[in-house]
Amino acid sequence: MSRTPNVIFILADDMGYGDFSAFNGGLSQTPHLDAMMADGLTLTQHYSSSAVCFPARATLMTGKYPQRVGAVDLPHHRPFQYLSPAETTIGELLQKAGYKTGLVGKWHLGDGALAPHCRGFDETVCFCGGLMDYYRWTINRNGTREHGNGRYLTEVWTDEALSFIRRHRQEPFFLHLAYNAPHTPLQAPEEDVNPFRDTGKFNEEVSTLYGMIRNMDAGVGKIMAEIDRLDLAEDTIVMFTSDNGPAMGKKLKRYNHSFRGGKGNVYEGGIRVPMIVKWPGRLDGGRVTAETVHFADWFPTLLNVCRAGIPDGIDHDGVDVMPVLEGASAADYPERCWQW
Repeated sequence: MSRTPNVIFILADDMGYGDFSAFNGGLSQTPHLDAMMADGLTLTQHYSSSAVCFPARATLMTGKYPQRVGAVDLPHHRPFQYLSPAETTIGELLQKAGYKTGLVGKWHLGDGALAPHCRGFDETVCFCGGLMDYYRWTINRNGTREHGNGRYLTEVWTDEALSFIRRHRQEPFFLHLAYNAPHTPLQAPEEDVNPFRDTGKFNEEVSTLYGMIRNMDAGVGKIMAEIDRLDLAEDTIVMFTSDNGPAMGKKLKRYNHSFRGGKGNVYEGGIRVPMIVKWPGRLDGGRVTAETVHFADWFPTLLNVCRAGIPDGIDHDGVDVMPVLEGASAADYPERCWQW
């Protein structure tokens, strides 16, 4: 590694361990994520800070429990909730450390003066609410609205992420790629749905959801291939996780790795989420760790490894888990709590 690392933090929306074909015996199709697992580090005891998306995302941005930053519930349940403007985001701190920062996808932490282009992200292409139609979309590009042109939104996010990486390949960058797949509405291109529909094993809802994941997985594959093509792999940390467990229901019954519950429950199925980390320049690949890691831990871990540091006066609830990623045991790891 020749310089401070780039970071690409990829976040899915409502995806569980059981949605990976590596974990479900091939029910879904996630070949690129499976390959990332084979080449990287898989965390099997990795926990979100919440069973729903808005509070979980607040923790990723601040390193704090969501209850400490004004993110107790979902904004459409309590409309005046947002990520407190008094909080400092990881984007702001990396920006000050000389990183080019980008946010592509779902933000869900506030609009207007609380939108990501006002909170530490140099370039943003996103929507600020909780969900969006995948074809008739409206997105925010650095504060300017753009409307759907018929393109599938997951593919828009992938293309925007690729553009960001290409434009900033000569400087350290932090890209938060927050796919909204496979969150509702359940929509996907027919070519992604048909492989599951044609098996006769799944209803239309599960077939479509697996199609959404298949399309997102293809996007992850394009990003990994572009990093290799640009000779950035050694200098780039790529991470993939989900904001919370899978949304389950009568029409969305699918394999959930034998975990109890799902999105909205503080059982394992709602808060225990997959995490893959790939960084060939520092971390040995093909490994699995069962050490506990929490969403709050990524704030100090990434800031430290990027040599940004955490200024005096900015507290957090996380632990630097880089030693764990390198193979050590977290002997003094703190107790954690969950509430929703």
